[in-house]
Amino acid sequence: MRNLRDMHMTKPVSFAGRVFVSLSLPGWPSAAYDRMVALGGLNVSAAGTPLKANVDLVILSITRRCGYACQHCYARPNLAGRETVSLGTWKRVVRDVQRIGASVVVFSGGEPMRRYPDLLELVREADKDLSDLHLNTSGDGVTDETALALRQAGLTAAGVGLDDVDPSDTTPCVAGPGPTPRPWPPSARFRRAGILPYLNVCLTRDLAGSGRLFTLLELAHEVGAGFVRLVEPKPVGGYAGLAPEALSRTPSAPWSRAS
Repeated sequence: MRNLRDMHMTKPVSFAGRVFVSLSLPGWPSAAYDRMVALGGLNVSAAGTPLKANVDLVILSITRRCGYACQHCYARPNLAGRETVSLGTWKRVVRDVQRIGASVVVFSGGEPMRRYPDLLELVREADKDLSDLHLNTSGDGVTDETALALRQAGLTAAGVGLDDVDPSDTTPCVAGPGPTPRPWPPSARFRRAGILPYLNVCLTRDLAGSGRLFTLLELAHEVGAGFVRLVEPKPVGGYAGLAPEALSRTPSAPWSRAS
């Protein structure tokens, strides 16, 4: 952490009485953090050995439904209007990944808010002494009421997806023009509810070389995001079949809100 801080790569974030140093570690102090340490979670170089028995982070795609068609989305070819995994099965999966030592469990999709009643039940029934619980969302369907209910159920943090801040782009994964860009309402609602908000950003060649990345980081500060997670584009989903040098932000396919 000291090395990362000296490189200005990260810093501890204090929020709601806890300190967060990574999105793949539980906040401190908490029972989940103590369990992570007991399982060797801080032995970073010992992954795959008995000295590190925990699993840092598990992402569960609990729904195939989503109203967007973001270019980078690895799940895009599998999006559909119906569910294929029951709530009961997901409950067993959550119990299993917590039992084997998952420090952070992330509910994703698709758009998990499209399965909000089930999402709320999964968060409520998960053991908060074993893992921190996160949500990955486009922000679609997030209201003050749903954010508060998720916090009361035990949600710790929520990542809002954002690809760019180019005002000329009208694709749904981009902050639009005007004084209230898309991530502002959901991020502010999560923060008011006591859920740590952060941004998930696909760092394309276009974004990295354009200077807009600095604007995006300023936006993260404006919306009160505790972290900005930068992920690299991969040749899957909307980028499937493209050569690595071609992985940059290109117009999304036509999209509509799924029924």
